[in-house]
Amino acid sequence: MPTSWIAWANGPTARKSSTRSWSKTPASFTTSPNRSRSPICLSGIWRDIGSPLPRFPERPMLPQRKFFYLRHGETDWNLRGMAQGRKDIPLNETGRRQARDAAVSAVGLGIERIVTSPLSRAAETAMTVGAAIGVEPVEDPELMESSFGEREGDVTGEWYRDWLAGRIEIPGADNCAEFLQRRAERIASILATDERPTLIVAHGVVYRGLQQLFGWEHTTVQNGVILEHVPDAQAENGAGWRVFMR
Repeated sequence: MPTSWIAWANGPTARKSSTRSWSKTPASFTTSPNRSRSPICLSGIWRDIGSPLPRFPERPMLPQRKFFYLRHGETDWNLRGMAQGRKDIPLNETGRRQARDAAVSAVGLGIERIVTSPLSRAAETAMTVGAAIGVEPVEDPELMESSFGEREGDVTGEWYRDWLAGRIEIPGADNCAEFLQRRAERIASILATDERPTLIVAHGVVYRGLQQLFGWEHTTVQNGVILEHVPDAQAENGAGWRVFMR
């Protein structure tokens, strides 16, 4: 099996770990036939090889305890590669199936709190998961996706990559660097105010705020897959994280 990677949030360093990237699954963990029973360590995929944007000038600190992140299920606009932004596009049937799969995966993970973007594609995903584990989601407008201004509804392409890299400004859109900082700060605040194991349900660009915080390469996260973030005690100053796909 492949070895895993550990990336640190406090420095531009990644190192290869001697541990396997497949870890033992808790006995209480159940899954659908479409999901592997073993969590996959993603830290290697997202190792620190350089970010298109500079580090945050004031880096928020995440509490050193486990948390979970879930990007909403698929929408028709996702399927077509269109920029959704603040447009309230609902889940499609694939997205609803992904939400149900995520709900099954959430059973036994110990999640006691769900905070979600109010956009319906995230809120419905959160409600589906919450119903399976007996947790009522709480909406937080500061977890909404970035606005893409006049480009909402356009197919993503070079303009989107330029926006992510801070090379262009789009009329009516958020400034990417500022948006990523705000969302990373908000997630840090959500986690700091309550020690219960928390699931954040939000969007793709919102998660890039965490990747930026960790100093990892920006990558697109899958729709409807729970990501478990675990502090890495072996990292420098105890500030590292390992990420597992549940």
